[in-house]
Amino acid sequence: MRVQIEGSQAVADAVALCRPEVIAAYPISPQTHIVERLSRKVKQGDVGRCQFLNVESELGALSALIGASAAGARIYTATTSQGLLFMAEAVYNAAGLGLPIVMTIANRAIGAPINIWNDHSDSMALRDAGWIQLFAEDNQEAVDLHIQAFRLAEDLSCPVMVCMDGYILTHAYEPVDLPDQTLVDDFLPPFNPVQMLDPDDPISIGAMVGPEAFTEVRYLSHRQHLRALELIPDLIGVFDRHLHRLSGGLYSLYLMGDADIAVIALGSVNGTIKDAIDELRNEGIAVGCVKIGCYRPFPMQQLRAELEGVTRVIVVEKDLAVGMGGIVSADVQMALQGLQIPVHTVIAGLGGRSISKSSLKRMIQDARAERLSEPHFLDLNWTAINEELARGQDTRRAGPVAERLLRVIDARGARLSEGGTDVDSTYQVLPDRHLHRRNRLLDEATQAVQSRMDRMNSLNSGHRACQGCGEALGARYAVDAAMRASHNQLIAINATGCLEVFSSPYPESSWQIPWMHSLFGNAPAVASGVAAALRAKGRDEVKVIVQGGDGATVDIGLGCLSGMFERNDDVLYLCYDNEAYMNTGIQRSGSTPPFARTNTTQIVGDHPGNLLGTGKNLPHIAMAHGIPYVGTASVADLHDLEEKVTRAMGLQGARYIHIHVPCPLGWGSEPAHTIQVARLAVESGLFPLFEAEFGKVIRSTPMRHKVPVERYLELQTRFKHLFGPPPDTEAIASIQALADHNIATYGLLG
Repeated sequence: MRVQIEGSQAVADAVALCRPEVIAAYPISPQTHIVERLSRKVKQGDVGRCQFLNVESELGALSALIGASAAGARIYTATTSQGLLFMAEAVYNAAGLGLPIVMTIANRAIGAPINIWNDHSDSMALRDAGWIQLFAEDNQEAVDLHIQAFRLAEDLSCPVMVCMDGYILTHAYEPVDLPDQTLVDDFLPPFNPVQMLDPDDPISIGAMVGPEAFTEVRYLSHRQHLRALELIPDLIGVFDRHLHRLSGGLYSLYLMGDADIAVIALGSVNGTIKDAIDELRNEGIAVGCVKIGCYRPFPMQQLRAELEGVTRVIVVEKDLAVGMGGIVSADVQMALQGLQIPVHTVIAGLGGRSISKSSLKRMIQDARAERLSEPHFLDLNWTAINEELARGQDTRRAGPVAERLLRVIDARGARLSEGGTDVDSTYQVLPDRHLHRRNRLLDEATQAVQSRMDRMNSLNSGHRACQGCGEALGARYAVDAAMRASHNQLIAINATGCLEVFSSPYPESSWQIPWMHSLFGNAPAVASGVAAALRAKGRDEVKVIVQGGDGATVDIGLGCLSGMFERNDDVLYLCYDNEAYMNTGIQRSGSTPPFARTNTTQIVGDHPGNLLGTGKNLPHIAMAHGIPYVGTASVADLHDLEEKVTRAMGLQGARYIHIHVPCPLGWGSEPAHTIQVARLAVESGLFPLFEAEFGKVIRSTPMRHKVPVERYLELQTRFKHLFGPPPDTEAIASIQALADHNIATYGLLG
């Protein structure tokens, strides 16, 4: 059936047609639309008895599938960029164990600097991990490659990555022919594993191998991997017989019959290359294209035979081996070893930069005239490069390269004064004093920091938070309180997430303090390292805080956070809990409340929304470590938040504050109702406010008056399904029971 459909949705439909039995998913852009659609299909019962696992990290996703595959299930996941690197240990493990896992790679650049746009640096980083790597030129080919990948993986008992360009393909709407289920079933037989954990036939998988046999094991894996070069040509023939189209393959040729120059590339850029070739052909230049479809194993002998008649080869690649040059071009040079054919390396499209037809034509003409440098960086801004190189020679502590470079490229600097010159101070008092009015209902001693005219603003205006963002509000008050308590001697570490994204897109930054972002899951460990360095340098007056959302805290970063607690490092961790992965498009986290709708806990099936009885209580986990201080706070009571941050900053060792921050976009509440929603969470008992020291609760904040949970739920569309028609009174009663339990446990009625 031919339909106009987004690439990610088409891939999800193709995967569902392959009847997977276990899908594990962790959200990271740009692959999230794939797993979101699959989660809905699974919950609706459209994929048989398939199990959909919302896991705590990319490592958790692939690790779960290693177990599922070893137990005999057909399995699938998707990831990209930093997520692929985070699961790297499991990537090697799955290949070494010979497990037929299929994984989509929505190709995206690897940071730092952080970049969410397309290139091939992620899959190239793990090109030699033992996975077959297939690259799609368009969304039709992406659909077909996924169907082929399951059969290829299971025939070889070898994992397969299907690589498709992030955003360029994943988010593009194109006509795609989605086959009927019967055609896919005819092509893809039921999974018959070559190894399986079975009590009736016990085997050991993953046993220790010593030096006497390790080389032989590796050789057999290598030999099995190379079999794909024989199977893939046959496979596309079988695919054509069953689904009535030729698709995929080791490589494909375009106008190569009489070509003097061959352009080689992977992925969607081949479409633009073909357009450029058509125009050059009209100008009398004999140039053709070789699209590599299977990059690992690399079709070395086959490409050598195809290229023997050309006089020049140009490899256009969306990757860079820093300190070396091209990655794909090195493989092409190896294939052509002994032939006197020059191979040009062209680095293009890094970090999502557009690759234009005109630039490709000019580059091909320069190569033909032997005017290309090696490697050649397509459309490189040499003015900016030369200015930055000169600056680096003049100044030792020149600061972050990316920020400075973008200033040169006509971007507005991160911290500019009204006069347009660089601000020397790292911490400023906002000049617009008339904008910061006092709360005249409170005496000066009880006024919040934000109401004072001399307040310091660590998170400055101009950031890109959504209207009514509870996280922006909570962070501004919490960090300002920490600044006051530390006498402005503060360093902040930030996990990946909404706060990092909306406050610091290059070349701008709203932070007026020393601030650093590293990765999604390692912020507590980074902060521990900062604290250790400060101790080593005798800088005891400088304090360290960490900021993360609930995903970074309760899921992917929990291991590093537990380590920070266990070592009792002198760091304050601030968790801004908006109860889902909002930055990647509203997916379930370990902090998502029961029955809440997200894009991976949809309101379909017998149990709509998030399952009751799942999730993690991070304040309790922190208390179980026996650390000096644990507190909960809410943007409903900013003065209480400031007091708790101040109290925590006065203590030594590991400290943790869990801050409830409504997200209007993710919760479906009105931006103007953020404080009201937060207040109702407290007054219903669903979010208790308390403090604990060394594992024991020492005080709680009594509720002003108790309200039923319906008052809180009805303001949010993520709970709209609970109110019918007909209303789900059983679910609402379960939520009320959770609130009543909190009220009794913490004595919230005073």
